[in-house]
Amino acid sequence: MEILKDEVKMIAVDLYGRKISRLAFAINYENAEMYYQSVCDKILKFINSMHLSDHQILGVGFAMQALISPDKKTVIYGKILSCTGLSISVFTKYLPFPCSFVHDAESAAVSELWISPELEDAFYLSISKHLGAAIISKGMILAGKHGHSSTIEHINMQSDGALCYCGKHGCMETLCSLNALLNKNETLEDFFKYLRLEDSSYMIRWNHFLTNLAKAINMLHLIFDTDFILGGYLAPYLCESDLAFLHEKIHQMTPFDEPSDFLRISKMPKHNIAIGAALPYIQEFLEN
Repeated sequence: MEILKDEVKMIAVDLYGRKISRLAFAINYENAEMYYQSVCDKILKFINSMHLSDHQILGVGFAMQALISPDKKTVIYGKILSCTGLSISVFTKYLPFPCSFVHDAESAAVSELWISPELEDAFYLSISKHLGAAIISKGMILAGKHGHSSTIEHINMQSDGALCYCGKHGCMETLCSLNALLNKNETLEDFFKYLRLEDSSYMIRWNHFLTNLAKAINMLHLIFDTDFILGGYLAPYLCESDLAFLHEKIHQMTPFDEPSDFLRISKMPKHNIAIGAALPYIQEFLEN
């Protein structure tokens, strides 16, 4: 499951992590019993539509735009959805399966590890409506001591910049998320349609966005010298020329003669957040 402000996306995957079926529906998030019951009703109907029995469901993972407690049962910081303190019990009371929360960026990184098991160390950037990240170290996701490791979206880049949802100005979120790139009611499909047709106004906006992204990556790469994987909703639209532009900008900023091979596009850009929320249940089942 992927819980968004105005939409819910759900996907069922088999033991290979392959999609069985998918459903997305519009619903405005609200911290209310009616909302949670409605979502759970949709989940149960979704399962029934695939003619699956309860014992075939290993669990339900809920990818949230929020930081999650180590036991995966509580939202410890949920400013985007105003859901700080939310307990997984709002879902388990209606569902007969194990349920857990997962930070959406971490969920995307789990998908990347699944499709690329050879990955040892990497910095995963989830560039979607909001910005997120996850650090992969020795094939594992680093959670951090207090549960907010990799929250690069709140690194300050402009002291007088735009207001971030955290309440501060000029965060990386305000420069490197899709909310920073797209105009109101503009879709990624529309933006890239005109960009690839080399519309000058779209090219100016894209170059400005990539320049800010290059600044962010350079800053992070100076701290963590490893591969950077560009993922999230943006990943399917990226091409090699975009990576070349980023590398050239980073080359101009960094004091080192950086090789160009540290930038990569996600190998699993489609439905990665929702799939990644399910994979821990599959991994545990296969290991045991």
